[in-house]
Amino acid sequence: MADASGPKRRVLHLLDHIGAGGAQQLILDIVQNADPSCFEFTVAYFFDRHHFRKEYEDAGCRVAYLGGKNYRPGNLWDPRLILRARKLLRGTEGFDVIHVHLYYSLLAGPLAARMSSYPPAKVVYTLHALRHQLPFYTFPAMRMVSPLIGTFVAEVELSRQEMLRAGIPQEKIVSIQLATRYTHLDGADVPQEGGLRSELGIDPSAPVVLNIGRLHKAKGQALLIDAAAQVVRVVPNCVFLIVGDGEEEARLRAHIRSRNLQSNVLLAGYRRDLPALYTAADVVAVSSLQEGVGVVTLDSLAWGKPVVAFDVGALGEVVRPGETGFLVRAGDVEGFAHALVCCLTQPEMGRALGSKGQDLVRQQYSLPAMVSGYERLYSQIGQSGTVRWMPA
Repeated sequence: MADASGPKRRVLHLLDHIGAGGAQQLILDIVQNADPSCFEFTVAYFFDRHHFRKEYEDAGCRVAYLGGKNYRPGNLWDPRLILRARKLLRGTEGFDVIHVHLYYSLLAGPLAARMSSYPPAKVVYTLHALRHQLPFYTFPAMRMVSPLIGTFVAEVELSRQEMLRAGIPQEKIVSIQLATRYTHLDGADVPQEGGLRSELGIDPSAPVVLNIGRLHKAKGQALLIDAAAQVVRVVPNCVFLIVGDGEEEARLRAHIRSRNLQSNVLLAGYRRDLPALYTAADVVAVSSLQEGVGVVTLDSLAWGKPVVAFDVGALGEVVRPGETGFLVRAGDVEGFAHALVCCLTQPEMGRALGSKGQDLVRQQYSLPAMVSGYERLYSQIGQSGTVRWMPA
């Protein structure tokens, strides 16, 4: 619990962009649920992806876009953006905590803070992914700017181990478990059954496999489409609902046509009506070839949906074979299809897996526990500029 006796702690979240992603959702969860009598939040972002802007503003955040264009590797080293971040940091009353996220900001944020005379103890960096998911320069950059960062946050144990192996001092690393906001569902949270199916033209009796994520090669949607071609031989009316946008959309549409799956695979674009999506789903497919744990995985389990995933990253921490879902060797399309068929043709088993998944996330991945962890971290930094971390 944060201490409301003193002035509010001014917290800046600084990140590459506010397009769709797990880091952006985590920030929203924090600003929506942290004690407003104790914290005042600003979100600043470098590049022109704006999906979350309205939600941040609705949560009471000041939001600042720093003017970068075309978020891609060749455009990530514009020094003018660091100068704009420095101007923000020097303005108004300043900030008590600078919380940095993602990749460009890993360099730009600590450098701008140093140029603005902030001590390293005021700077926090959360690692939202595992090493194999990240641009090649991320861990060398992390080592390079480590003297400018006071605290590194690991969301899963594997992430903490990777930071240690990269040379980040143990005393700088704290663990705050990733969470899902759906651990305390009640009847008011659950949308009416059938609404989304009606909107998208999905037959009420058709089983639905849901996939949520950026349309990117690393998210494995092409492999999921290959698996769909095998699943529909056994479950002909099955619908694969792929939600997200990205650079692979045209290629995936062509792949669906080449497989003659236009009636079974639907690309639904970017959507924020997540409760309706999870309500419509019978099973969730996490087809990523590069993944940590992932908010989508935790959300799916919280909604009582079995998860079929490739065995990559830290997914094995929550997708437990035969208990909360199925793990399949990475890239094994036939095995992935078989696991989906098992869930779809044995609905009682699917419901049992989903129930155990709900129990797991409620016990270990609750949103109140995660928010409380960040509140304690911000409060300690805001009070003293140093962190003596005491896990809850």
